[in-house]
Amino acid sequence: MIDHEYDESSTTENFKSVSNNQKIVSYALEFFLNHDVPAILLSFFMYVMAIHPDIQDKVYNEIKAVVKEVT
Repeated sequence: MIDHEYDESSTTENFKSVSNNQKIVSYALEFFLNHDVPAILLSFFMYVMAIHPDIQDKVYNEIKAVVKEVT
């Protein structure tokens, strides 16, 4: 399905042609996606648990059952 073969030299040449601003944006975006997204998702999860106590109880009971099975 994929006809393209990975060629490290072409990748290196393409990366050299990228401007410094593009590199900075790429690194900043990678940093944001690797650090902020999990924090945002965890914050949203905690918010949903706080405003829906019935769901919070279900999640608590499921976690409790899984932990009980493991130990």
